[in-house]
Amino acid sequence: MKNLLTRSLSSLFIVAIIIGALLYNSLSNYILFLVILILGLNEFYSFVKAAGYTSNKIMGIVIAVIIYTSSYFVALKLLPFSIFIWTIPLFSIFLIMELYRKKEQPIVNLSITILGVLYLALPLSLIHFMVIHSNAEAGSLDVVNHFFNK
Repeated sequence: MKNLLTRSLSSLFIVAIIIGALLYNSLSNYILFLVILILGLNEFYSFVKAAGYTSNKIMGIVIAVIIYTSSYFVALKLLPFSIFIWTIPLFSIFLIMELYRKKEQPIVNLSITILGVLYLALPLSLIHFMVIHSNAEAGSLDVVNHFFNK
């Protein structure tokens, strides 16, 4: 029973932090989900390592942060949308890095590294467009209304 109470209270605390960051401003939203992205990728690559595969953890986290940060600036309209063309050479870096690592199963390792980026960085990057455009149109409470009125 004590374990259930501890988990419930910590969940309420985390939900309050997430809602507060969403309602406060876009920078707090960016920082919160950046921390979630880095911790989530670290956890994902740790599970992969425990399963016996060797993903390129550092490169995956770096490229995920680059994609996440560039989507934040695109959503703020500080960078053009065409900046995402640079993600193609970023993914090419994965190929080159994997060739020089000389590990077993390079295709599987490459696939797992890219999967971590696509699985976490892409969805979290899209949150910026919802939060920033909602804030610009009708204030920060529109983020909450977005879910309930549509």
